[in-house]
Amino acid sequence: MKSMRHMSCWPWRYAYATGDKTNRSCDSSRQSFYETRWHRQSGRSFGVRRPLRYLAHHLDLNESQTRRMASVLNTLKTEREQAELDEKRTVTALASLLEEGTPTLAEAREVLKARVDSADQLKEETAKALVAISDFLDQDQREEFINLLLTGSVSL
Repeated sequence: MKSMRHMSCWPWRYAYATGDKTNRSCDSSRQSFYETRWHRQSGRSFGVRRPLRYLAHHLDLNESQTRRMASVLNTLKTEREQAELDEKRTVTALASLLEEGTPTLAEAREVLKARVDSADQLKEETAKALVAISDFLDQDQREEFINLLLTGSVSL
């Protein structure tokens, strides 16, 4: 009879269900499929899965502040998605430039200009977001937000 310790360990159940009979122990040093799936998000989130809910809870935001925070976070999310799209377009343009033959320095700079413009736009939106957030937070909330930024719990 197997011990109950092994039966309650979900990585073991996943390994058993997929036919991996070699790893029946709860080895915490080895990440399972479910743990690594969320870590493949490439750091584009705000440090948490639900940033608005997380910030509303930790900063004790009222309804008006929560609406304003949602607007700021939505703008940042949109701008980051646009920057990611611009990055993909730049990579595609670089590949097609190489495919056409030997590119000149001026052609490469022209293709990479979109990446720089996108980074500048993201920088501006992040600066605007920081000013907007500091505008509607009171002093205690601002100190807690600073603490969240410094500890890495939230990133802008």
